[in-house]
Amino acid sequence: MTENIKASIKHEVSLSMKEGNKFRTITLRLIVSAFQVEEISKKEELNDKECIEILEKMIKQRKDSISQFESAGREELSKKEKDEILI
Repeated sequence: MTENIKASIKHEVSLSMKEGNKFRTITLRLIVSAFQVEEISKKEELNDKECIEILEKMIKQRKDSISQFESAGREELSKKEKDEILI
């Protein structure tokens, strides 16, 4: 049986915690949290397709933030959003 997206991300959280990578851990926890919020509202487990839709929505939000930060000259915040997308 293959590992689903949600389980894979939870596994990555524990790995990043062991590595001491705080930024990666925080970003991955945000993803897990978004999954949990959606599961609570739906009252059922998410499938991989739904997880991907949530990830796409999160990426779109970050891209919107990047354009706003860059137009306001806030490069440090823009870089943070770009780094979150990479994770």
